[in-house]
Amino acid sequence: MLPLALGFFLSAVPAPTLSADNGMIRSFCLVAFNAAMESAGKTPPDGMGDFTCNCFMDRLTGGEGIEESRAQCTEEAAQRFPV
Repeated sequence: MLPLALGFFLSAVPAPTLSADNGMIRSFCLVAFNAAMESAGKTPPDGMGDFTCNCFMDRLTGGEGIEESRAQCTEEAAQRFPV
């Protein structure tokens, strides 16, 4: 259920543009992450939200696409933080 919840949260993150404020996108990412975890009835381990959103932002700013970033960060977070 966790990978599904993470996939849902990452699908709620808006597509960044070149002029987008990365801090704002990261903040939205954390809000979406927390909402997805709550919706799944899960309490995320400390650091999971930061790890996931940092991963997502790093990949986006590194030039990866949104879908690729979502998939990779969802997988990495689920492996690193089994819930």
